[in-house]
Amino acid sequence: MSFRSVALLLASLVLVAACSRKEPVARDSSALESHAAPAVSAAGGASRERQLVRTAELQLEVKDYAPARAQLDAELQRAGGYVAQASVEHADGTVTSASLELRIPAAELDAFLAALARLGTVLDEQLHSSEISDDYYDVSARLSTARQLEQRLLDFARVKTSDVKDLLEVERELTRVRENIETLQGRLQRYDHDVALSALSLRIVSRERASVGAPLGLGAQLRHSLGESAHALLGTGRATLLLLAVLMPWLPLLGFAGHMGRRLLRRRGSSA
Repeated sequence: MSFRSVALLLASLVLVAACSRKEPVARDSSALESHAAPAVSAAGGASRERQLVRTAELQLEVKDYAPARAQLDAELQRAGGYVAQASVEHADGTVTSASLELRIPAAELDAFLAALARLGTVLDEQLHSSEISDDYYDVSARLSTARQLEQRLLDFARVKTSDVKDLLEVERELTRVRENIETLQGRLQRYDHDVALSALSLRIVSRERASVGAPLGLGAQLRHSLGESAHALLGTGRATLLLLAVLMPWLPLLGFAGHMGRRLLRRRGSSA
């Protein structure tokens, strides 16, 4: 039997085995169930853990940003989460709002949201949950199949291949299989990360605004008003000068047209 025939036979066996292991996974549309909730397969076989990706969006109004942020950091440390991205806006010497992208362990998400609600007033809250069980276990099965094929190719090359041409074909096939394994491993790692850590988009709005400096007195207000009036007067004079500069080339023509108009009116008056 040639190497190609043996390779095709091995691939067929592995494909058949992979197809026989695939089982449909039950789905549930609930958005708030735990990511580790068990789901029994339709075939009645062994149960699998449902893989849920949970995300949330929260807008929170607080009295003062600084103490609220300190409590937020304490709750974040307690939950085992972290800040993935932050954007803080300042005005009048104080923080007016902040947008934070947080990563929270999925099992701690509900408790963390409840803790945040106690820091101020919840203006908007949204929760989302999507099930990726089918994709997750399909990738897992394909990864297992690829690893088995890799091992069989290694065994075949070590035991039954002595021809250089066949050995090169085995190496090429091994390269392709290993690239596929790396791709599947990367997808599975992303799935695990998204399931384990929920993404929370948090926007904090501060009610208080701090003004910088003391209020202006009467003298300062008068000086400010005079300055504004002078500025307006200069602006008007500047605009007038610009208008004259635009009309200057047209003045002789306008004067000539006016003179001719007056002569025409005089002739009409004398003839009448």
